[in-house]
Amino acid sequence: MSTIRCINGHEEPDVRELHLKCSLCGGMMLYKDACVEKIENLPKVDPVFEKISMVFVGLPMASSISTDNKGVYVSSVLAGDEENESVQAFTLSRTDASSWLDFYSKYLGKLDRWMKFVGLGKSHYRIIVVDTRKPISVLALAAIPSSWKNTIVIAVTGDQTSTLIEQNTSYAAVGTALKRGLPIVAISTSFVDELIFYTEKEGLVVRAQALVPILYRLISSIDAVMDTMGNDSRLGVKEHCFSAILSASEKVYPSVESALYAQESSFSIIAKKSDITTACLLAFAPADVLTRIDKIFAKYRRDELKDAIGADHQGYPSDGGSSSGIYDLLMIYGIKDGLTSQALKSGYDSVASKVPELSLARVA
Repeated sequence: MSTIRCINGHEEPDVRELHLKCSLCGGMMLYKDACVEKIENLPKVDPVFEKISMVFVGLPMASSISTDNKGVYVSSVLAGDEENESVQAFTLSRTDASSWLDFYSKYLGKLDRWMKFVGLGKSHYRIIVVDTRKPISVLALAAIPSSWKNTIVIAVTGDQTSTLIEQNTSYAAVGTALKRGLPIVAISTSFVDELIFYTEKEGLVVRAQALVPILYRLISSIDAVMDTMGNDSRLGVKEHCFSAILSASEKVYPSVESALYAQESSFSIIAKKSDITTACLLAFAPADVLTRIDKIFAKYRRDELKDAIGADHQGYPSDGGSSSGIYDLLMIYGIKDGLTSQALKSGYDSVASKVPELSLARVA
């Protein structure tokens, strides 16, 4: 054991007993200094966090995303039979809460601690994929700190096919995200219900599972996506929708130009061309097809997007330089304020007028 001295430098003769004061002068014993002498240098801890953190809220976690993309951390926030926390999931007890206000009031502090524990704020980018019809959606969006930059919300929103309480919840969730300055890419319930894609990698996917290939494309173009969202935010544009054509080829569309025009018929929410304020095309294709897309988009932008504040595109060569001619087009549109929740307002008001507690004003 290290020598134990008092504040005046006297050594303690009997180290088998602990004394608060020196037996010679009555000065305070310096046990802390003695301990420090024996502590070896600890190894430096320098954890590496993934570039992207993705959280699925009220939706099944697509674990394949982290398997196929080593720089992506995937987790989920769900309602289950009992409360549970792990590195991959935060589960809330559905028996302890029913409305979105119940979850928000009961679990906000706990969810905030879990988000810090798993290090969501340490990633450079964050994607929150949330079913805003679920009562836990308001809680999850309210728990996002204002310090989190480079964060986007992919929101499945209610519509006229949803129940009134789902519309109320969805409206409150969308409003919560926008109050926190989070850019939203909205996807209506009806759009998800009718969604179907066939891709070379994922095969035939439908409904909510068909969102996974869209998320893959967002991840592979994350820098451009976040730049687009940041530029739109500076222009005051926070709400977005998208359109997508996957696994296109000359066997399906006569030309790339026809595919570009065809995507206009598949907006992810009810929107018109006059609602568009910005546009960003993400194209994934062989190099020769990307060259054609570059030229065609320049004309498309002049002819079809002349009223947009901004319109740009980014191309990504297909893996391995595929010569199959198959390509994907993903267009992200900035839209007018309020369009995301327009179809939800009447349902929200109907519930809030009967149950005043279920109003957006209750969210801090």
